[in-house]
Amino acid sequence: MNPTFIPVDIEDAVGRPFLNSFSKNLQFSLHIFEKVLETGWKTPFEQVNVTILSLYRKLLAQFDGIFILLDHGSLNAAVITTRSALETYASLMFIFEDGEEFVKKRATSYYTFYKLEELNRLNNPEVANRMSASYSVEELQEMKDSI
Repeated sequence: MNPTFIPVDIEDAVGRPFLNSFSKNLQFSLHIFEKVLETGWKTPFEQVNVTILSLYRKLLAQFDGIFILLDHGSLNAAVITTRSALETYASLMFIFEDGEEFVKKRATSYYTFYKLEELNRLNNPEVANRMSASYSVEELQEMKDSI
């Protein structure tokens, strides 16, 4: 993807300049994120970095969804997705709040909480019943053990 070449409809650029600017920034951010991941495969990331990059990627995906919803005139759905994006943004800001000494602890805490929630879902009988249609008992146990 070349972030400097983004096809733009002239009429759209005049009618919705915010969405156009937002689209360009989003595409460039996704491009940068892809480059970071390419580098990461050569030098593996620590768990803290993976957590932070995952939240960042989630935020970009949410913004992308908001852009698409606004572009198609779905204001109510965009507002709901915006709330979710704000929660993700707040999580990232909390991790970085109060300096570097807390970043590792908070990112690890966020990751641990995520894994606990995942384990709770797997232990939920309704979820386990749905998943048993796709996974064997051994595979489900392996998922729990890996968490």
